[in-house]
Amino acid sequence: MRYRHIIFYITSIFLIGCTEENSNDLEEFSPKIQGISIAVKNECKMLQFYSSVFKVSFKEVPTHGDTLYVGFLGETAITLAPISITNVDAKDNQIQIDVVVSNVDQTLKSSSENYGKTLGQPALGNGYRVASINDPDGNSIVIRQSINHPGLNKKGLFGFQVANSLAL
Repeated sequence: MRYRHIIFYITSIFLIGCTEENSNDLEEFSPKIQGISIAVKNECKMLQFYSSVFKVSFKEVPTHGDTLYVGFLGETAITLAPISITNVDAKDNQIQIDVVVSNVDQTLKSSSENYGKTLGQPALGNGYRVASINDPDGNSIVIRQSINHPGLNKKGLFGFQVANSLAL
């Protein structure tokens, strides 16, 4: 458990050097996810998956005789931490990642070629073509491709009000 705190501390130090504050004005403050840490079982496969499928370029960060891998998925920092230093024993994934991609079909193909697993067929929802995949460790990832659909109007796909986050 104490190693988990060290991982978050090291990741935070890395992030401070890679990001800048947008505003000190509390009235303009909007919470956002700055980073995601994933405890990984299959380190090599996970690095290959996130590097190939989502084009994450990882940097190695040595810590306690092991290595963390830190990169960015869009504007969000992603840290892959070997399970040997996190002491996490999750039976199922504890987090789901949603990623907007330029092409769902290409992403599904890339996922399958890099140890990922496709879960069902792509579907339409709120102006997106959506599909679900698992990374090599079984974490679920929703991939979304923005589409121009004739059913999309000011109220959203099929007449439902669309929120800013376009949640499904």
